[in-house]
Amino acid sequence: MGLDHSIKIAIELDSKAIYFKYDLDHNWESAFYICEEYIPLVEGDEDWACNWTDEFRGPSLKQFGEIYEKDGFDRSNLAIGTTIFLVARTVISYIRALDELPNQISIPIRIAFHDQDTIIRINEEH
Repeated sequence: MGLDHSIKIAIELDSKAIYFKYDLDHNWESAFYICEEYIPLVEGDEDWACNWTDEFRGPSLKQFGEIYEKDGFDRSNLAIGTTIFLVARTVISYIRALDELPNQISIPIRIAFHDQDTIIRINEEH
């Protein structure tokens, strides 16, 4: 199960968004959340991501977790650089997975790591 499965579920449930969350502190374990509401970034309210109707496990990335664990989130300039790199690679991989799907997606797709302040918007409604 992955992004394509979450999109199928979201369409079946007439959901408003898909939110993919991964945990830096636990080997990049992740989950897909099928959200019943969605609030655009301009409104400044991310609480919509807490209201989901379905959830299922996503992949984990133990290798990233091991790299991250060496220096932590922001203990040094090296740690900050490493964290930014790993997060960027995760987001890019998610975008690539979305781009590889055969159909254009008309539901908002989001991604963030656990406790990230602003959820990254991958696409908006069409």
